[in-house]
Amino acid sequence: MRYWLTLCLLLWSGAGAAKPAHYQLHAAFDLGRGSFGGSLVYTPSQDAPLRVEFYLKHGQTIHSVRGADIVGSRPSPGSEQVRIVTLQTRRTHGAPTPIHFRFSGASEASRGLIQSGREDLWFPITTAPMGRFTADATIAGIPRNMHLVSNGVVSRNGGAVRIRLAQPDFALVLIGGPTLSARRVGDVEFVAGNHALPDNRVFAQHANQALSFVEGLFGKLVRPIRVVSLDHQRPGGYYHNGIMVVRQKRTPPVPEMYESEAAYLMGHEFAHHFWPEYALATGDKWLAESIASFVGLRFVEQRFGLKEREAHLALYRKYMPPTAGAIAIRTGDHEASNEAIYFKGPLALFDLEEKIGREALDDLLRSLLLSPEPRSTALFLRRLAAASGKDVAARFEARLYAEQ
Repeated sequence: MRYWLTLCLLLWSGAGAAKPAHYQLHAAFDLGRGSFGGSLVYTPSQDAPLRVEFYLKHGQTIHSVRGADIVGSRPSPGSEQVRIVTLQTRRTHGAPTPIHFRFSGASEASRGLIQSGREDLWFPITTAPMGRFTADATIAGIPRNMHLVSNGVVSRNGGAVRIRLAQPDFALVLIGGPTLSARRVGDVEFVAGNHALPDNRVFAQHANQALSFVEGLFGKLVRPIRVVSLDHQRPGGYYHNGIMVVRQKRTPPVPEMYESEAAYLMGHEFAHHFWPEYALATGDKWLAESIASFVGLRFVEQRFGLKEREAHLALYRKYMPPTAGAIAIRTGDHEASNEAIYFKGPLALFDLEEKIGREALDDLLRSLLLSPEPRSTALFLRRLAAASGKDVAARFEARLYAEQ
């Protein structure tokens, strides 16, 4: 049955889908001055709304726009360092008119590390509801001695680097460093500056098994699959099509969980391929982070046993503050707290699993992946009610929205 579910998912995602938005980027890093800028052509998807919204990071400037009109600007509810610019698009013969930008801004890239993706907003990028995009980027100013990794196909053309993102994604990721190198670990290409470091050894040890575990639940991922371990200050990790980025120097809350915490992170981030945060409205963020955490802990259970999984959940209960708030948010522009979606969310899902059974919950999650309806808390609850009864769904809904 799982084979047919995977096949149906692939067919549904590819058949009849509207052509995604496309980015054409010509830009350059100035690593000496710490800046990045150039020109960007954004072609909206055929079914894009008449107004599109772009994130701009603090210190980033749009110098000119052609093909659309700027009609609004406001702070982002998710970050004081980001604002949202609203553009009124135009259509020619029923097709969206490409929007041309000239932009520049500060960059944290250096000769030691380039790390650019949606988390960094290195060029103007549409907000979450606008969906995935393809891209073709030509970028100058990257030293030739850098080992480059991307969720697209990387090549060099003279003094510039070209990235072609043919498989639609929510970000264009570029990682580069002069000390990075790659080695194969099963189906995973593991990239790091020093493969002998303890963190890198334990990440590499569990990456391939985590990939197999997540694929067993939800279906095959497109190869190549890369895990990139970096010496940076950003906590945790993130995932985009075919590329996971993690921090190589960790401080787990309990030293005895050093290895299982690394395994959890591998499972969590691979799960984000199927449960991306960017596809969700603000109040439904738990459908990405809580489910990814649930999957990560399920992998811990497989690798280390039920006792180790329960030890992780015991820590969640111990350190979850009474002010964590609701797991899901009904209205408003604020988000659930990290404690709610990373601690309360997976605890609620494991309790639900105990109530309805593991197979039933797994089938429910897979049904959401196949649904043509956008993922939402309401959709989850409707599917839960249909599969396990209205009383079960009502009790779980109350738990999702409970402030305590």
